[in-house]
Amino acid sequence: MHAQENDRTVRADSPRTAASRAPAVEGGVSAPYGLMGLQASVGNAAVVQMLRQAGQAEYADGAEGAHRHGAGCGHGVVQRSAVHDVLRTPGRPLDDTTRADMEARLGADFSDVRIHNDSAARASAAEVGARAYTSGSHVVIGDGGADQHTLAHELTHVIQQRSGPVAGTVNGAGLKVSDPSDRFEREAEANATRVMRAAVPDTAAAVQRAKGPRPVAAVGAPAVQRAAELAPLDGGGVVGTFGQAVAGAEPEGVGTVAIVPAVLSPDLNLMEIAAKYETGFEGGTAPPDRFALVIGVNIRVRNQQDAAAAQTLLNQKVGAFPGAWGANRFRVAVIGFTWANHAVDAQETSQRTIPYGEIRDRIMRAPETADMINSLREAGRMHVYLHTSDSDTASFDTAAGPLFSAASGRLESGELDVFSGGYTSPAGSRTADNDILIWHASQVDLAVRKAMAEVEPGLVYYPEPSTFVKVPEGYEGLEPGVSFGSGAEEGQQLMDSLSRERGGFTGGFDPSFAISTDMSRIGQNVGGHATGAAVTDDTIRQLFALAQTHARPQEWTKRVEKAYGITDAAFSRDLERLVFAGLTMEKLSGLPNPLPTPPIGAKLIENEAKKGTLKGADPGVVATAKASRDVLVRSLVAAIRALQARNG
Repeated sequence: MHAQENDRTVRADSPRTAASRAPAVEGGVSAPYGLMGLQASVGNAAVVQMLRQAGQAEYADGAEGAHRHGAGCGHGVVQRSAVHDVLRTPGRPLDDTTRADMEARLGADFSDVRIHNDSAARASAAEVGARAYTSGSHVVIGDGGADQHTLAHELTHVIQQRSGPVAGTVNGAGLKVSDPSDRFEREAEANATRVMRAAVPDTAAAVQRAKGPRPVAAVGAPAVQRAAELAPLDGGGVVGTFGQAVAGAEPEGVGTVAIVPAVLSPDLNLMEIAAKYETGFEGGTAPPDRFALVIGVNIRVRNQQDAAAAQTLLNQKVGAFPGAWGANRFRVAVIGFTWANHAVDAQETSQRTIPYGEIRDRIMRAPETADMINSLREAGRMHVYLHTSDSDTASFDTAAGPLFSAASGRLESGELDVFSGGYTSPAGSRTADNDILIWHASQVDLAVRKAMAEVEPGLVYYPEPSTFVKVPEGYEGLEPGVSFGSGAEEGQQLMDSLSRERGGFTGGFDPSFAISTDMSRIGQNVGGHATGAAVTDDTIRQLFALAQTHARPQEWTKRVEKAYGITDAAFSRDLERLVFAGLTMEKLSGLPNPLPTPPIGAKLIENEAKKGTLKGADPGVVATAKASRDVLVRSLVAAIRALQARNG
């Protein structure tokens, strides 16, 4: 699959230190007053010692034993990091709205926090391989690190650094680099996820304000806390054309730039990946004035030998591609990069250790992607969408027709910020004993997602394998604060950040636009169903076992709680019971054929909303419950009857 770019927190080695999803630098300038502030607080000697250990060439003026490096001094050249330079600048305070929000969420005073987000800050973050890093009260934002989740992660590091130092290994630039598996990083990421998923708290709530000067960084090299690390590979390239639509192709429609990660391996077939996108257009031809593709080829490396081998293999794969693809088909860019997970317990490459979000962010923010967007606009496309996908997609042909041709009718007005049809099993993997329940489970899930999205678009998970996201007019990409984030559920993090940047979003979810892809991983807990076997309550339970299915009670309730800010556990239990109770073979098989037209179960939910346990509930909650109950019953009945018909 793909890997994500990492956030890092750089923090100053203060007596109180934090870990963050982005690198944290310790031992740098932690107080807002720079070296003068440090001298005033802990004395010149401590500053001199800190500068020595940080590898700086000069000590503070007047320091006993100060030495200037020069020709013939006998000392080696001191390597300086851009991090040191950025941390000596004042930065800016958090804006009032953001500060109030984060103080309420995290319960801490951030009046001393300073944000650095200029070009020098971005360059320093790139130097340490980070989306962001924290040093003391200084938060440095790099490319792709401007989202609220990353900020919450970094501010957690600020809090941590107020409590003590963090571990790390000194590198050649005088920075102490932490391990992304350390408890500070894990705590920061978990805390950011928790506070950003919670309902927005009362920003007027009391926040404990800091009294007196902040603790000063302990002596030591600046420490950078990091997660996975991404590094570019040389090579890549662009092939194909932009221009007027070819004869016989559709001349109208929105522009789409598809971004897809692909694992660099001897089996990588760039031709196969690119050609598959042509199944998404009428006639099997993608108009060059409407479509372009960016393939992010990535691989995990553990050492320099791995990196050298990756570069050689990329050169081989890319070298053969331009001639095979040709100059007259739609434009394709190939970029290459490596990723490393430094966690000591992450030796295996698995769902747990692959940084999916950072990988997608790297492709989304690539200069080649921006060039594609600009070129489509120059070709006359008023609205341009990014389309996220995976390299193991089986086909872009959908029930509504070839995806990109069919979706243009839904997107050409530009009103939708987000659109998806989700994904389902390939046509050839829907009837065999080992496949049939996965197929039906996906249909139940898609039906529930559609019903929920029709009430409130933000209720559903828009999946990474096939989602369109609108690029705002005047932008070369999505807003700086929009990101796939770090950790699990990168698609959800993308939507959360998009909602924050745009003050909500207009979305659409229609399963008739579902692409087909390999479902073996997300369906591994579903199981099979032998031809002739009875359909039982266990069969129904298997239909709820698909990964991330919105038809599972816990997943459905979690999403409704988040969207509507529900914190009353008893209310949630009653709501879940009304939607999911009685979904048994006895009840479902006894329903008439055809099913009644009125929404099934709606009357009971309405009564509870008027005078029962749901009294006073948000109308959206009630509407979501009614719509979900209705489609759950209908889709489960359809699955049961299809399985019974299969038995003859």
